[in-house]
Amino acid sequence: MFLTEVDNIGNNIDSIAKFIIKFIENNRERSRAHGLGMVQFEVPISDVTCVDTSGFDACHIHIWHPDLSSFKLEETGHQHRFDMLSYVVVGYVNHIENLLVEGSDYDLILFDGDDQQKIIKERKTSVNSKLFKVESGKKYFMPHKAYHQFDISNIAVTLILKRNAGKQNRALFPVGNTPMHGRDSIILNKINPKINEIIDKALVELNLIVGA
Repeated sequence: MFLTEVDNIGNNIDSIAKFIIKFIENNRERSRAHGLGMVQFEVPISDVTCVDTSGFDACHIHIWHPDLSSFKLEETGHQHRFDMLSYVVVGYVNHIENLLVEGSDYDLILFDGDDQQKIIKERKTSVNSKLFKVESGKKYFMPHKAYHQFDISNIAVTLILKRNAGKQNRALFPVGNTPMHGRDSIILNKINPKINEIIDKALVELNLIVGA
């Protein structure tokens, strides 16, 4: 049984785009790389006014772009230690959920507790997958126990809300793919000359939505 739920954002995509534009323009220097191949901004949950944040305790803005593929870890899927609600504002996200059973395809590491890496190898294999192509104007919810991966080859901008961020006790990752937390992220604008160009492209797309 697949756990992902997709729905329409509604009429407030304009206000979400405006919020993201303003935040990025005021906080460009806070951009950082994430292991999945995106630019990430951490947004104080108390500052978020464009969507209902009731029950959520963390927020990120993500900018996806093909030129960030050099930062991407080898991706065979992962779990989160939080429930996630993602608003797709620009472009689209290919979100792939995998159903896992005992098997022999690859090892997974079980992370347990407060970032304690208890190296418990579990042999799992994906028996079924479902692709959710979530386009601009839609949102999707995914509980922490869902095992998923992304396939994104276009520019996309998403607003992410997290519930119980970091508080779930168990999460699975492929062996060799360490979860990328904020403190481990790379400061992109110090090492990638294209970062400002990518952010500018995202701002252009966001302004098109506001001006539509």
